[in-house]
Amino acid sequence: MQRIRPRAKAVSRRASPRSTPSAARRRTASRRVSVTPNTGFPGGGAFVTLAGGNFAPGAQVVFDGVGATGEIVAPNTITCFAPAGALGPADVQVVNPDATSTVAPAAFTYVLPLAVASIVPTTAAPGQAVTLTGAGFQPGASVTVGGSAANVVSVASGVLVYEQPSGDLCQGLVTVHSPDLQTASIAANPPPTITSVLGDHGPTQGGMAAALVGTHLNLVTSATIGGAPTTVVSASPSVLFLLTPPGAVGPATIAITTSYGCTATATYVYE
Repeated sequence: MQRIRPRAKAVSRRASPRSTPSAARRRTASRRVSVTPNTGFPGGGAFVTLAGGNFAPGAQVVFDGVGATGEIVAPNTITCFAPAGALGPADVQVVNPDATSTVAPAAFTYVLPLAVASIVPTTAAPGQAVTLTGAGFQPGASVTVGGSAANVVSVASGVLVYEQPSGDLCQGLVTVHSPDLQTASIAANPPPTITSVLGDHGPTQGGMAAALVGTHLNLVTSATIGGAPTTVVSASPSVLFLLTPPGAVGPATIAITTSYGCTATATYVYE
């Protein structure tokens, strides 16, 4: 009897899937992005450089949803002008023409221009706290007084507190230095000035009243005429009254001094 062999079952083979054309053309997203400088004013216009990688020609830069202008794109850097924005941190995004993108969260901060409006007190002893008011004070700001570094106690947007350093404090310029290289200054420990003397002559036995007219006279702590100490009766910012000591016939120098060594002079004549 003839044996019939069963026919082998056909096995269908599917072709291996191929990568889709879109996947083959897919680009790698830009690398992590840094922004320099990382601060600018709300009005925009800051010229910044973005550093990263895989930037494609035609890439666009966006600050919190607002496009930058003037992009010049290289594979690893982009330069552009920041747009106007609201005060505070802003995300910076680089978008390539193929829609790949990278976002750098809070990589740029919109800040107010640095300005110092007032200083209290205007005359301070070493170690004494001094308060500056103004605008645009940034975390990390430093202070110098007459070129000497001061210890910064606290910083807020409109108020900065520092400790008065030691050293020559007469007419010291207080300068705030921001991390973004802005600077702003205000004068401290101003010297007194004498513009005129009322009662500028008198007898040699002294005891006469004289009035000095000028500025910052309320800061005066001592006065002499011809080298002899005299009594300061009263002082306001613009007028200082004193009593003359005995002296020799002829002109004598009136010298007034603040507690920090700031001086001013005028002439008194003994008759």
